[in-house]
Amino acid sequence: MRVESLLAQPAAAIARLRECDSDPWREIHRFMGNLQEISPGRCLESTDPAGVAGPYRRETLPKSKENTVSNPNVETVQRIYAAFGRGDVEAILAELTDDVDWSSEASSTEAPWWGAHRGKAEVPRFFQALASTIEVTEFTPLAFASNDTDVFAVIRFASKVTATGKSGAMDLHHRWEFRDGKVCRYRGTEDTILTASLLAP
Repeated sequence: MRVESLLAQPAAAIARLRECDSDPWREIHRFMGNLQEISPGRCLESTDPAGVAGPYRRETLPKSKENTVSNPNVETVQRIYAAFGRGDVEAILAELTDDVDWSSEASSTEAPWWGAHRGKAEVPRFFQALASTIEVTEFTPLAFASNDTDVFAVIRFASKVTATGKSGAMDLHHRWEFRDGKVCRYRGTEDTILTASLLAP
């Protein structure tokens, strides 16, 4: 699928992703890989937390109405990523519904931050687990795809495990679902084998 058609018809792209019979995240990554014209912003650093606030520069795309349309849900996700860079959990919670369903690698609890978090009150545990386990050394949004209710994002992520001293980098895949302008469901996937190896003594 061409970049122009993906950006011009995001609803069709998302529908195709949902209908994928194999690995939907592999299909998402393939679509995102076609968005090479969208250049990533600066990686997130403690001295420049706002670097994630503008994760891509629209001027690198051909000028047209189809590929310059803004999406408020994408902007919400960008604000969440910027708040993550500042360590501002309260700002992230403000973007969520009270009954939010929040999970990174929902089917496993091998990493402290994996598993289900039900409701806004449980979400801070996710960030506490991250902060107590790893140091994030890179968090670079690479691309977004969206429709009226969903936002998909690919993130270049690198970290160092505090206990083991091991470092690694991977692509994260985020799916954000919205209801009435707020995030009601989040799912994140990562390289689970690499994460487990970094956590292992």
